Amino acid sequence: EERAAMLGTTLAIRRRALLHVQEQSWIDFLKRLRRPVKSIRHGIIENASHSWAEHIEEISRFSDFFFEPQLRTGNVLDVIAEVASGFDIIVLGASERHFIRSLLGTTSQRLLEKIKCPMLVVKRKPYEPYRRILVAIDFSPNSHKVMAYGSVIAPKACIFLVHIFKPLFEMTMRYAGVSDELIEENRTRAYIEAEKQMIRFMGESEIDFRYVFRYVEHGQTSSKLIEMARKCKPDLIVIGKHSGSRIEEFLRGS
Repeated sequence: EERAAMLGTTLAIRRRALLHVQEQSWIDFLKRLRRPVKSIRHGIIENASHSWAEHIEEISRFSDFFFEPQLRTGNVLDVIAEVASGFDIIVLGASERHFIRSLLGTTSQRLLEKIKCPMLVVKRKPYEPYRRILVAIDFSPNSHKVMAYGSVIAPKACIFLVHIFKPLFEMTMRYAGVSDELIEENRTRAYIEAEKQMIRFMGESEIDFRYVFRYVEHGQTSSKLIEMARKCKPDLIVIGKHSGSRIEEFLRGS
């Protein structure tokens, strides 16, 4: 909530809501126990509403930023997706696990398949605006949008622009017994082409690149991103979708 309030103030966001979803499975569990569901359900929602209102009031005192309280009951992913349709960005809390390792199979990953707007996943309490961001791109048409999102979320940040490449058929060539010399030659050609694409991408972007450091790296995307995150020490990581996939923009930061 603190990061959402901080961004809302910085970006002058007009409409903002703080959503809590009461999982429908809990109500279904009460039904199976043959408990008086209506009265218990009413009590749960009433208590949650009171606690939620107090929480929002506390945030408003802390940040001078008011949220519209929204308390819903239902499937968490479906409700968030429904509410998100009326907003420009979602801010979602997450655990302290590493963002790449925890991405697949998590609520955030499943939610990305249901929404169209960008999502910022926050893993710890913020103390200042973002200062260092890592932007991972694949040169698809969506990459420029991803770069723009990063610059809007963190307008004064140092940017580490990263593209990770892996030549086509490299593993197949290795399994087929192709010499290391030819494999390295193929990799070098791929690197040169990726560098050209990076320079072209930067030339086409409407970004001040005086504070941008570019990296073209060979390797497996997930493991190399972890390596680059450790090297660059960003407090925000912006990942765009691969061209043709269902995954939309994904932002991960503190």
